[in-house]
Amino acid sequence: MRLIIALLTVVLVAPALRAEDPPEGWEEFTTAEGKARTFAPKGQLKESIGGTPTGTLKVKIDVNYTASEALGMYGLAHADYPKDAVKDPKKAIAHMKSFLLKIQDARVLNEKKITYGDKKYPGIEYTAVSVYQGQQRAIRTQIYVIDGHGVALYSTAPAGKNTQAEMDKFFKSFQWKGDAEEKKSDEKKAEKK
Repeated sequence: MRLIIALLTVVLVAPALRAEDPPEGWEEFTTAEGKARTFAPKGQLKESIGGTPTGTLKVKIDVNYTASEALGMYGLAHADYPKDAVKDPKKAIAHMKSFLLKIQDARVLNEKKITYGDKKYPGIEYTAVSVYQGQQRAIRTQIYVIDGHGVALYSTAPAGKNTQAEMDKFFKSFQWKGDAEEKKSDEKKAEKK
């Protein structure tokens, strides 16, 4: 009986533990003091760019990225927006989009509205194209406004390289840790009642 319980524990608990760890060959990537988290392929180059206040909102955008020649570049950007800017999340999203397109020297090919999480935080996803060192690059980006934070995930790859599976894994691994903290707080409030 103990053996059956032990096996069930391993079968039921192990997948949950693995969801918290990056897949082999990947690493955890965070920003916003650890609140925004995703996994990205390990790259040979890692860099953080502390942005200067930019655009009409004059908000600083920080960018972290990892890059490898084989898989392209994977990045995570973050900005703290003032309350008046997030009253209309479209402004914050447009601000972050404009900043990313400018630093990537890119043009948008298509765009759609998306949401994140149970609270349906607003966002957009777009694909774009740029030319880097004479080579055309495909760019896929998701931008969200979550509790006053602008968060962008993006990946770039040389045109013609099929990295779609890696890109999907990157975007699907995104987590806003504020959600988990809020859920715990709600559970504690419910217990007190």
